[in-house]
Amino acid sequence: MIERVGTETAGGAGMVSRAHDLEGRPRDSIRVTVVALLPMVFLTATLLAEQLVNDYSARLGKILELSNILGIATQVVLAPFLVVSLIGAFALRRRNFRQGNWFAKVGSTATALACFLIVACVLAVATGPNPSPYEWKPLYSLPAALLALAPHLAIVSANVYIVVRLSKRRR
Repeated sequence: MIERVGTETAGGAGMVSRAHDLEGRPRDSIRVTVVALLPMVFLTATLLAEQLVNDYSARLGKILELSNILGIATQVVLAPFLVVSLIGAFALRRRNFRQGNWFAKVGSTATALACFLIVACVLAVATGPNPSPYEWKPLYSLPAALLALAPHLAIVSANVYIVVRLSKRRR
């Protein structure tokens, strides 16, 4: 009797083996690495854009200034989560799927939560009551705040994508 490759004899013909579900997808480690390094890429891009604009009195200069302040503060908070995600990516690369999945999901979840909290705080300040004249508030409108927070919103969505992608795998 000839048996098909990739099928189980006990499960009957046409049933795909579970070995494929337990294996990692080959590009998962690359995706986890890219998403983990995304905050640094966005910070570098906004720093370069701020140097090109070089006009802090214009609205775009103020938006880039806020984006850079948020990016630098976020790097301090996200550094441990970056390390955890990179450990997960390294474990996925070495075919240690259970450990890699766990580290990558923990790092991506923590990064998404931290960036979401930053977005919520900035939006609360931007939509809140007018500050006293001595407070620093470079944003005058909600669209300006959303533009300054665009990198953080992209980081949140990319990390949620990683968590969902890694969670779809059967155990």
